[in-house]
Amino acid sequence: MTTGLAAGIAFGPIVLLTLWLVLLNHRDRRRDALEAAIGACCAELGLRGMVAVHVRVGACRGGVQVMLDMRLCTSGQVCEVFERLPARLPRRACLWIVVTGLRAGQPLTPFRRAAVTVL
Repeated sequence: MTTGLAAGIAFGPIVLLTLWLVLLNHRDRRRDALEAAIGACCAELGLRGMVAVHVRVGACRGGVQVMLDMRLCTSGQVCEVFERLPARLPRRACLWIVVTGLRAGQPLTPFRRAAVTVL
């Protein structure tokens, strides 16, 4: 009994640390795969260099948050991203898009309802 307890005390932290590192490695691989998918979508649309991407993935839970800064893009390009990107993201991913505001006299576009931040 004391031998098992001593082994648990000695090796327990090592096992927990190893499990935590495996979880972090899995999280980083998921984040890299999402960034690659978003980058491929932007490259197909000719938006390389015009979109800033920030992806957050939870280590223990599967929460995914994707934020795109599309202030350099036109409204048509933003609409194209809205049409193509959600199919490449996980089901419960939260997509945030930052766009610039409208100039006076411009009509409203459908993406304005889904954009989180309008600057």
